[in-house]
Amino acid sequence: MDSQYYSTSGNQIIINKHFDESLDDYSDFLNNFQILSFEHGCIYDLPLENLPSNIRKVIFPHEYKHPINNLSESVKIIYLSSLNYPHHLDNLPNSLNRLTLIGNFADKLDYLPNNLTSLRLLLNTTNLSNLYEINNLPNSLINLRIDFLDTNPKKIFVKFPDSIVHLEICSSLFESAEQLPINLKYLAFNSDFNEDIINFPSGLEIIRFKGGFYGMIYSLPSTVEKVIFDEYNDFIHDYELTYPNVIFICDNYDES
Repeated sequence: MDSQYYSTSGNQIIINKHFDESLDDYSDFLNNFQILSFEHGCIYDLPLENLPSNIRKVIFPHEYKHPINNLSESVKIIYLSSLNYPHHLDNLPNSLNRLTLIGNFADKLDYLPNNLTSLRLLLNTTNLSNLYEINNLPNSLINLRIDFLDTNPKKIFVKFPDSIVHLEICSSLFESAEQLPINLKYLAFNSDFNEDIINFPSGLEIIRFKGGFYGMIYSLPSTVEKVIFDEYNDFIHDYELTYPNVIFICDNYDES
């Protein structure tokens, strides 16, 4: 491969935006790297299949539109950003354990690999019907984060697998405490949260409010060690008195 079409950083090769040949012709060269990525704005528009077995991580070209088939079982990490991706993700390698999806993927999550442990979703819900349900996330998931690209996203219900330990969600995805995974240790709300805190799962250790918190804390599991407010909360002093064994952290909080 002509050096004008790529750069390298350690074990990563970065294909630049002027490259438009099939990578199938460069398997021997790609075998020198573990991470394959593409510059933002890359014009590469050919299927990525039959990559060499040395590749562990693939960052797909922005707005990639081809089915993902025949990736090596050595691939463990995938990053895919496409606002109008037209295919289901039903043939990802079983070796995959970390997946990041940005775009219209809410209706394409039914057949994710059973070994997946970490899933990051930044969803565009424009083409979804309201009250869409995500029911079939793999039971292997440990870390899950869901955010939205839309300013006013469609209403989505998510069935969270009980395997999840670390959960970060927009407040619109929260229905009730009963919806939360029973093995949850870390819970973060990534937008303003208006609900009260009551009957959250026993075993929960950290709760974080990345937006404003406008409800009230009426009860905390005895396992909670820390509550973090990224924005100022008027009731933090009251909470400290009520829960002396819990550390409350709040921006711009004057302890005096």
